[in-house]
Amino acid sequence: MIKTYRQIYSIIEKKAARPVAIVQPKHKLLLTALDNAAQKGWIKPVLFHHKDDAIAAQQAVTAVKNGEAHLIMKGDLASATLLKAVLDDNGLRTNRRLSHVAVVESPYYKRLMLWSD
Repeated sequence: MIKTYRQIYSIIEKKAARPVAIVQPKHKLLLTALDNAAQKGWIKPVLFHHKDDAIAAQQAVTAVKNGEAHLIMKGDLASATLLKAVLDDNGLRTNRRLSHVAVVESPYYKRLMLWSD
């Protein structure tokens, strides 16, 4: 069982970096984290910027549909805007359930926690 972020890091360091579509990354902390992950070889960031958040979200969805990216990461835009593009008839909608999960590590708990809505 994986119990720490460090264990996750040791696993992904052995794998090839995957292209990740990041929608509207604007915040300096996010950009720094993306740069750090790319330098470690964990991801290949594919950034989607546009004046209109909805267009940036649609472009990222199209990149995933076309195989140019494997994952979508929410940047600095409303969740509803990103989800609308994902769930649009031309988006990534399937007949399967869609959810998101946050992985949380705490010094007060012996293993990782998965948080979802």
